[in-house]
This record gives sequence, C-alpha cells and structure tokens, in this order.
Amino acid sequence: MQLRTFQAFNNRDFRCLWLGHLGTTLVFWMEMVSRSWLVWQMTNDPFLLGLVNLFRAIPLLVFSFPAGVAADRFDRKQVLMASQMVTMVMHAILATLIVTGSVQVWQVFLTAFITGAGQAFINPTRQALVPALVSKGEIMNAIGLTSAAMNTSRILGPSLAGGLIGVMDIGAVFYLQAAAFIAVIIVTNMMRCPPYITRGDEKPALANIGEGLRYIKNNHIVLTLLLLTLVPMVFGMPYMTLMPVFADDIFHIGASGMGMLTSSVGIGALLGAAAVASAGNLKGKGKFLLAGAFGFGAFLLFFALSQWLVVSMAVLVVVGIASASYVTITNSVLLTIVPHELHGRVMSVYMMDRGLVPLGSVLAGAMAAQWSAPIAVGLMGSVCALLALATALTSPRLRRLD
Repeated sequence: MQLRTFQAFNNRDFRCLWLGHLGTTLVFWMEMVSRSWLVWQMTNDPFLLGLVNLFRAIPLLVFSFPAGVAADRFDRKQVLMASQMVTMVMHAILATLIVTGSVQVWQVFLTAFITGAGQAFINPTRQALVPALVSKGEIMNAIGLTSAAMNTSRILGPSLAGGLIGVMDIGAVFYLQAAAFIAVIIVTNMMRCPPYITRGDEKPALANIGEGLRYIKNNHIVLTLLLLTLVPMVFGMPYMTLMPVFADDIFHIGASGMGMLTSSVGIGALLGAAAVASAGNLKGKGKFLLAGAFGFGAFLLFFALSQWLVVSMAVLVVVGIASASYVTITNSVLLTIVPHELHGRVMSVYMMDRGLVPLGSVLAGAMAAQWSAPIAVGLMGSVCALLALATALTSPRLRRLD
C-alpha cells in the first residue's frame, strides 16, 4: 500500500515541479555559502559579508508585487522557466569572472541582486502552479512535500557547497550551480500545465497589484493568515542570526557546535513538513496552524532560557517542527481558499517572508548588542507566541477553519 506521504507524486506534472523546486533550493543554499565565502576571500570584511546577503534579499521585497502580477497575467510555466534561465546565466557569468581572474566586488553584489530578483519571480509562480497540478484534496500533501524538499536542501546545500569549495576552485562550484539550473529548466519544461494558467489580462500592472491588495485587505482570513506568517519572519525567525553567539558564549562549543544547533532546527523542520504531508487533507487546519504558531514562539522562549546543550538541541527540533507545520498548513490553506486568478499575487505577498528575515536580523542583532542574545531571542519568541494567542482569541473564523 502506498504511503499517503507521497500521494501528490502520483501526478507526473507535480513530480516535475517538485524536482525543479528541489534543484532550485539546493542551488539557493549552495550559492549562499559560495557567495559569502567568495566575498570573505576577496575582502576579509564582515560588513560586506552581511551586505551581500542583504543584496540577495532586497529583490524579494522590491519585486514581490510585479512577480505576483506576472504569475497571474502570463503563462506560469514560461515565467518560471524565464526566471530560472536568468538565475542560471548569473551563476555562469560570475563563474566565468572568477575563473578568468577578473571578478570585482561590485560584480559579486550585482549578480547577487539579479539572482535575488530571479528568485522573487520563481517563488510565487511555483506556489501558484501547485493547485493547477494536483486535486484540491492533495494540496496540503503537495505543499508538505514541497516544504520537505526545501528543508532537505537547507540541510544538504551548505555542507555540499563547503565540501566542494574545499576540493575545487570556487569558480568551478558556480559553474556546477549553473549546470544544475540547466537540469532544473529541462525538468520544468517537461511539465504540462492547464490552459487557464494563461489569462491574457489587459489591465495595467498597477491595477492588477491594486486588485490583489484589495482582495487581501477585504478578506479577513487571508489577511490574518498572511500577518501570522510574515510578522514572525521579522520578530521570530531571525533567531538563527544569533546562533554563533549561543554556540560561542553560552554553550562554548565553537563552530562545529553551531552546526549542530542549526541542524537541529533543520531536522525538526523536515519532520514537521513530512508530518503535514502525511496528514493528507487534515481537518481542523485552523487549530493546528494556530497551535504551531504558538509553539514556535513558546519554544523559542524555552530555548532562550535553557542552559543545557542537549535540552537546547531538543527544543530547537521542536521549534523546527512547529515552524514548518504552521507555515506549511498556512500555505496550503491560502492556495485552497484564494481564487486561482489571484494565486500569484497573494503568494507574492506570502513569499515576502524571505526578504523580511534580513530586516529582522538587524533588529535581533541590535537587541542582542543592547542586552544579550538570550534576552533578544526570549523577547522575539514572546512576541510570536502572543501574536498567535491574540489571533486565536480574536479570530473565531480562523479557529474553525477546516
């Protein structure tokens, strides 16, 4: 008997989308490590090291609305492939600059920005394609599998990039990433999409953006779900930025220990995504996502208070489970209740989360510098838990959501 965990894989076209997503996210995490190492080798400047990652994140905010409009106005498969091609070209250009010895810092930053722009278009377009490829009852399973792919990449990508950098020139590593995107483009091209994905909307792009924003504003459930996802990206998820402080000053376990702490979150997130995928068309989605959102904040607070490494690692596994669970359920609910012609625009707002984390990281760093890392993480966790609790108390419609 086939496991329900992999139910959406029965659909050939979803398998193509999923494989493309797995390749994209794997390269995303590899590229983050490779680019950071390149900047460090070139400049030995911690400020520029942080700045280059900010350059990768800014386009996720700047191009969010245009990306959503593109996903709703044009053939989503073609938008996805075009964005993948842009990303592939950027990797190939940077690799060539490195190999020829002509790379300069501004070129690393420019290619980071354009790569981030490509990612801004890839994210909502891929999300908007899911309901077109699977049945309504399989959406949560498909989103769970998608989240599992991302979290698997988050675990494997950085270590794979680090290992490759250790045995070959970093330019060759970027060439490998470009080659991986060629495979991603090929598998995406194999995907067949329903004809209604092409809308042919003649309204101006700004009118399309306004239409999407009005829909979000006037739909209480959608607005609440988006806030419940995006606010923790500023006030909760940046706790990862402070992991070096916990590893060095609190637990005295060094860089390898920091890797163990970070991996604990990744393992938990993978377990959470797999659990949601296995749950199928889960009933009581509202209660589960609210519980996950509250658990994320509450266990962050526990982590901040813990003085024992083993306990802290176990708590971080639960943090990862709670985070992945409520984000995955929220994602699937949005794709279920939002009309298909608005999927791209709503998902573009939902996918702003990756652009908001660096902004929250600045806040987390400032609080840690003013007080301490445990106090900063404790405050962030408390904000997230209180937000979930307040939402549960004030939004009975969300609590009753199935």
